[in-house]
Amino acid sequence: MSFYKTTRFIFIGVLILSVFFSPMVSFAIYQPGETLDPDCAPGDSDCAVQFTLNSQQGQYYTPIMQFLTMNTPVKHPSNPILAFGESGTCDAVSLVDPTVVKESDGTYKMWYIGYSGSGSSHRTCFATSNDGINWTKSLSNPVMSEGSSGTYDAYLWENRVIKDGSTYKMWYQSADLSGDARFRTSYATSPDGVTWTKYAGNPIFEGGEGKWDQDYAGFRDVIKVGSTYHAWYEARTGSEDFAVGYATSTDGITWTKVSVDEPVLQGDAGEWDDYTIIPNVVRYNDMFLMFYSTHMDNNTGKIGLATSVDGETWTKYAHNPIMDLMDGAESWENTLGTTVTEVIQDSTSSPSFLLYYRGRNSSNNFQTGVVRFDPFATDKNVLINNNSVNPALHVYQSGAGSALFVESGNVGIGTSSPTQQLSLTNAIALVNTTDSTTGVIYKGADRFLHNFAGSGTNGANVFIGKNSGNFTMGGTTNEASYNTALGEATLTNLTTGSYNTGIGNSALNANTTGTGNTALGDETMIANTTGGYNTAVGVGSLYSNTTGDNNIAVGF
Repeated sequence: MSFYKTTRFIFIGVLILSVFFSPMVSFAIYQPGETLDPDCAPGDSDCAVQFTLNSQQGQYYTPIMQFLTMNTPVKHPSNPILAFGESGTCDAVSLVDPTVVKESDGTYKMWYIGYSGSGSSHRTCFATSNDGINWTKSLSNPVMSEGSSGTYDAYLWENRVIKDGSTYKMWYQSADLSGDARFRTSYATSPDGVTWTKYAGNPIFEGGEGKWDQDYAGFRDVIKVGSTYHAWYEARTGSEDFAVGYATSTDGITWTKVSVDEPVLQGDAGEWDDYTIIPNVVRYNDMFLMFYSTHMDNNTGKIGLATSVDGETWTKYAHNPIMDLMDGAESWENTLGTTVTEVIQDSTSSPSFLLYYRGRNSSNNFQTGVVRFDPFATDKNVLINNNSVNPALHVYQSGAGSALFVESGNVGIGTSSPTQQLSLTNAIALVNTTDSTTGVIYKGADRFLHNFAGSGTNGANVFIGKNSGNFTMGGTTNEASYNTALGEATLTNLTTGSYNTGIGNSALNANTTGTGNTALGDETMIANTTGGYNTAVGVGSLYSNTTGDNNIAVGF
């Protein structure tokens, strides 16, 4: 099976997925003019994209294709979205690295690291919002504090929270700076997001002795898919650059490290991301999107995009970075250390993301800002997900969600849950017929429904049935107007006749200029050409009448 790319739409980015029945999956992003396969030259209007998939049952061809309009992420004008607290509060000096959960009722909850000043420790603070932009801090802050000196979390840092059922689960970075100073990952749970209980077996995750993640293994994102937790962590040993590790778990506590000997994603030497990569991952359409950023040297604040189907094998977007937070940076965010720290999908009906980031000023104070990223917000966008589990085609338009759904053999227009072969939420609007290609419904190659009216006529015709009416009739104002045909080949040869009603197979089939005729029944008045004001009811009534006027016939 192959898909063909045309140039009738302008795409800034095109995502092409190939899905395998094995864990290794490739994923690539293309822009106009790039080669989609070795046989497709830049500029070609028809470029075949074919993927060969292997399974135990044999060979399959299953293409998955996305057309993305890669709009530019936009900073919110209200940034920074959190103000410093009063002197002595948990966030009087810095508010950094938020993690956000959007609840089913549309409200938002945020946990962030607060710092009250010299001599104090970093603590976890809490805030709520109705829109993800305007936040109200909790009177219970801080909601979680560091442990006592010499314990595993005497220093606590970035965290990630998800809601699993009715329980909030937090994975947070922790260290005993008076001991070996290694950063590990610890775990806590809460029934309400405010009262937290640290896990007695902390820390639950750490780097491997002598491995690339030995000295720093801190979770940055956790996503639960089905019964499996997926975690991506920032890690390094010594003064090496930070890279991304990956682990999985069935309970969120005991983890199996996938990236034992090497990271799943790291910077490329000499490129904009060569120093360090900070991962932030979201789940979208059965794939993982990673918005990663740097926060050191001259490339601080730049955001890249990478994609994966399995969470382990990642492909960077060829035209990274997609945004530079330092472009037009204000005083609160214009210093080394500005970086994205959290990404959430803000809409379930369309791909719209909120990217929360920390900004750092020249006084070493951190605050939080937000970026909105609507990659599909403009133009028409198509997602084709053709696999054995959930075959689907979704068409997005103008950021309004899916306008067309095709899933599991059902078609939905204006509905995301088609339950019938064709499900509609609103009326169908069919334009008036002006020729054989406009305002016509066909059955195969034959016209089936139209309301053709010749130029200069009043029209008001209705033709329903295979090859009923035609597209050549015409005349003056009242000619070729006010005709109704229902049935195959009814009023097929009409030229200027008006006020005719033909119901039944071939009723008034030969009528050309006859006016005011009513024919009800198969082949009634089938031969009438110019006769007028006749009424025939019954199969074959007035069958042979051609030019006679003012006749009435009832019966076979």
